[in-house]
Amino acid sequence: MSRRILLSVIAILIVAFGMWWFSPAEQVKRRVLGLIDSAAVPSSMGTLSRVTRGEDVAKFFAPRLEIGSSDSLKNDVPNEIHRENAASLYTGVARYVREVSLVDPEITRLEISGDRAEVDFRVDAIVQLSSRRPIDGILLVQSHWIKHPEFGWVMDKVEWQETRR
Repeated sequence: MSRRILLSVIAILIVAFGMWWFSPAEQVKRRVLGLIDSAAVPSSMGTLSRVTRGEDVAKFFAPRLEIGSSDSLKNDVPNEIHRENAASLYTGVARYVREVSLVDPEITRLEISGDRAEVDFRVDAIVQLSSRRPIDGILLVQSHWIKHPEFGWVMDKVEWQETRR
């Protein structure tokens, strides 16, 4: 009898964990944190790893990503990018920068409605180029995600503002 109860409890826990793990909210959270992790370029990263960074980042984007950047980067960042171009663009960035540091991410808002999600998050960011540091502060990011039939949850719109630490 006690063995049956134990097995029932374990089965219920496994089902509950599966429901939580595969819930849309948890899937989107993992995708946001995965994007942040993939976009980081540590200063110690070798050339080969930097070259593959673009593919790692592009897999989080919808076929067309709309971009609204902070005023300091308006001239450096396009208004939109197509998924097929994102990999080569970010590979170029990863090879050129000294470092992209993205630490202490925090999801501040997550709202899901069917196959769409609105996600706001903040992250402590530093982008160090050889001659300047265009980003050095807290990025407040507003993003829109869609559940694409082929790619799963992908970002199709992003805007950010930078604040001081």
